[in-house]
Amino acid sequence: MKKVRIEDLQPGMVLARSIYSPDGRILVKEKTELTGQLLTRLSGLGLPAAYIESVQEINVAELVSDITRVDLIRGLSKLDQEIRAGKKLNLLSNKQLLYSLIDEINSNRNNPLSEFPDIRLHSDYLYGHSVNVCVIAVKMGLKLTYNQLKLADLAIGALYHDIGMTQIPLTILDKKQPLTEAETKIIRTHPEIGYNFLKGNDGLSHVSIHVAYQHHERYNGSGYPRGMAGTAIHEFARIVAIADVFDSLITEKIYRKAKSFEEAVDYIQSNSGTEFDQEMVEVFLKIIK
Repeated sequence: MKKVRIEDLQPGMVLARSIYSPDGRILVKEKTELTGQLLTRLSGLGLPAAYIESVQEINVAELVSDITRVDLIRGLSKLDQEIRAGKKLNLLSNKQLLYSLIDEINSNRNNPLSEFPDIRLHSDYLYGHSVNVCVIAVKMGLKLTYNQLKLADLAIGALYHDIGMTQIPLTILDKKQPLTEAETKIIRTHPEIGYNFLKGNDGLSHVSIHVAYQHHERYNGSGYPRGMAGTAIHEFARIVAIADVFDSLITEKIYRKAKSFEEAVDYIQSNSGTEFDQEMVEVFLKIIK
């Protein structure tokens, strides 16, 4: 199979992987032959790209099953809707799924991290991104020989690192063009919003909560919201900072093409010791080999 941008898809091409909605429903099954009408529908939904059948193979390391991935994305989508509706939440409802994710990654720990095989609709970018960041973070945690408790706290922190985005207006999150300076300022409030939201919920560890607050801090102090630097930033947040940027770079978006896997790795490596903790970058480089 090969990944093709939405503008380059043609009628007659055959899907190699199913396309899912944010709530986990299959919108278009794999093996479906694309038509002009279907392409128009998918473009309107904000699909940036799709995997199609090809003689050119892409080898994808299966770290996590589609079932676990889709269930977690469905859980995050439901959580987002409930938060926006002002309902009382159980943020630990996804904990059993996270244990399954940790077990699967541990079982497949010899597989290197490679390009994730999911293509997300514009409206569900946040959910798929959160799951992918969680996968990368857990794989790094395993490389650091974290015990089960630390892995669970890291996984929860990574999964909910962007939960502050649930308080950002959908008009901004669903925008299909680059954000304005004013909109970017609003987006930059999400770490503190997420921290304040998580600390008001029982059952979450202090370290998990601080991942939401600190994942945009940078090792050289250039990040936000507090301009923290070095080891003042919690180790979990230093891990998630790398995972967050890396997944964002390799993800196809409706308004810009993804970086290649190699380009994204080069970006992380070239910013080792400045934006990112050098020790954590070295761990990251080990999980992709």
